[in-house]
Amino acid sequence: MATTQNTYTGNGSTTNYSFTFEYLKQAHVKVTLDTVATTAFTFANATTISFTTAPASGVAIRIFRDTDLDTVSSTFFAGSAIKAEDLNENFTQNLYVTQESDFDATTAVTTANAAATTANAANTKSDTAITTANGAVTTANGAVTTANAADAKSDTAIADSASAVTTANTASTNASAAVTTANTASTNASAAVTTANTASTNISAAVTTANTASTNASAAVTTANAADTKADTAITNSAAAVTTANAANTKADQAIVDSSTAVSVSTSVASTVADLIPYAPVANIAAIPAGPADGDRVEVEDSTGAGASALITGLPSGFTGNSSAVLRIEYDATNTIWNFKQYLYRDPDARYIEDNAAQIVDADVNASAAIGLSKLATGALPAAITIASANIVDGTIVNADVNASAAIDLSKLATGALPTGITVASTNIVDGTIVNADVNESASIADTKLDTISTAGKVSNSATTATNANTASAIVSRDGSGNFSAGTVTASLTGDVTGNLTGNVTGNVTGNVTGNVTGNLTGNADTATSATSAGNATTADSATSATNATNADTVDNLHATSFLRSDANDTTTGTITFSSASLSTFTSGGLVFNDNRALYFGNGAGSDYRLMSNGSHLYLDMGPSVNNFYIRDGTTVRFTFDDAGHFTTSGNITAGGSLNGTLGNTQVRNATAGSGVGAKGTYAFCTLRNSNSDRAAGYTTSGSNLRYTNAAGNVSGTPSGSWRLMGRLSSSSSNSAPSESSVWLRYS
Repeated sequence: MATTQNTYTGNGSTTNYSFTFEYLKQAHVKVTLDTVATTAFTFANATTISFTTAPASGVAIRIFRDTDLDTVSSTFFAGSAIKAEDLNENFTQNLYVTQESDFDATTAVTTANAAATTANAANTKSDTAITTANGAVTTANGAVTTANAADAKSDTAIADSASAVTTANTASTNASAAVTTANTASTNASAAVTTANTASTNISAAVTTANTASTNASAAVTTANAADTKADTAITNSAAAVTTANAANTKADQAIVDSSTAVSVSTSVASTVADLIPYAPVANIAAIPAGPADGDRVEVEDSTGAGASALITGLPSGFTGNSSAVLRIEYDATNTIWNFKQYLYRDPDARYIEDNAAQIVDADVNASAAIGLSKLATGALPAAITIASANIVDGTIVNADVNASAAIDLSKLATGALPTGITVASTNIVDGTIVNADVNESASIADTKLDTISTAGKVSNSATTATNANTASAIVSRDGSGNFSAGTVTASLTGDVTGNLTGNVTGNVTGNVTGNVTGNLTGNADTATSATSAGNATTADSATSATNATNADTVDNLHATSFLRSDANDTTTGTITFSSASLSTFTSGGLVFNDNRALYFGNGAGSDYRLMSNGSHLYLDMGPSVNNFYIRDGTTVRFTFDDAGHFTTSGNITAGGSLNGTLGNTQVRNATAGSGVGAKGTYAFCTLRNSNSDRAAGYTTSGSNLRYTNAAGNVSGTPSGSWRLMGRLSSSSSNSAPSESSVWLRYS
């Protein structure tokens, strides 16, 4: 049982007392001293109270929790955000009230049991007192009887004594008459006196005995009266104890009822809030996520096969699933199983309609029913139903609809182009009837189907690849002057070359070369002024100008391969060092790095940054001495990548696609709280217009069918988008009936 109180006994000096139960508010922590409530204390800390004055020695101290059960901790309104902490606080409030009710009920039952025990003991003592009183009454009655008998004997003794005196007097008188008689009388008188004395003694003893009996009887009566009084008191106390026990039992019963009510309310609230938490929809059992997280919820639109699935536990007895039943389940990561939460039907009433076509006959169908064709069964029409041309949608008859032996007359076929699906063989074509117009411009007739063209003039140059330009794999044709351009021409050249010769000349050049020679000159140059040696152009004397010796093998005794080209692509095997603090701006082109060749930054290769590509990806590698990578706008940092893999931006991130990752409760809560009324993912309290049908949770509809409302049924405004019912509706023809209003979730 949960702890809801702590008890102590005061010692006259201690002021601080701790307690071990949890609470929502300090106002819910109460204290009594000898069952009397007190507020003369403060909180020393969250779990310790401090009395203003130390409770006296022997005082019973009770510190207990009394959670408010009249007002719910948090109230939710249409369009507002539902916070997890508010839901948890409401549930905690219900839990605490339930725990306190359970404790009070248990205490009341214990008190009632103790009262019943006390009453039973008092009843036993009362029975004993009554028995004792009855015995005392019997004894008193016996004493009275004895006293009455003694009194009677006393009266007899007194009477006998009087008679003896009379006799003695008579004897004395007669004695005077005669001595003898007197002596005899004297003797008789003496005997009579003796007898009288004995009688007197007996009378005194009888009186004493009677007095003692009377005293004992009085004492017995007093004892009986006291016993009777005690018996009456015991009966009164027993009745009071029974009354107290009955009252305690009544309170215990009420406490149990209140506890049950609190549990029921808590369960109802939990169920209602659970209905408000959205379920992720999946199509069927096979689409249930394979790697869920603890607490994930899904709504299976088609629950067919749920009863046979090993993934789900807790299904109601007899529920196997079907295409009309929507199944809600929640994942338990501890036991790696999906737990059943709820199932509902999209159209609950459909379950109770007898699916038997034989129930409806022709007389049941209204003459103007206009039954949708989609509701007719498939198959052949009965022979009694005929179809005219007006019943056939143009263009809907296909080959399968035409009987194999229909033999449709050709006169019934329309003129025009044959459909592409109809093929024509050679036997269908009359020889010599195809003309140029019959051949499609994009027919692309294979050349294997063309005969060899041998007649001159049948193929013009424009129909070939022939060109006078230097074009690879093209037929060479001359221009209007008879000239053409070529790359390498391997042949003996006889005649003059006028213009530029680009490329290598293998062989002797006899004659003058007027113009520039671009390329290597291998062999002799007859004019020594222009090139002293075919291999070298060492000095300006040998090569009058760079124009006349453009591509000498060596310059200043360095071979041409030792220099980088500035007018074309080139490759170096060494390291290029730029002494300038900056590189000149490229007017065109740029630095080209082949795959797996890097551009280094910093002191020493790889010490700071390395930029490279492997042909598939571009890499920016940071050395161990580098902390962060910044992208700046001028001197302002806009983006930061640190060496832990974190990315920071000074602005917003706009995603054209999906952002993968996990959003925390705070982000989701802030996003929901920041949403406007009626935005996707928000809830609203609305009424459904003229539904005329009960609606179960999960029912969806357009926002145009809803109206914002309150509990009194006052409506105003129409939401947009698509909405899912999170509660239940009862049918009504009114637009504002409270039974037509519930909580809705906008899902698109």
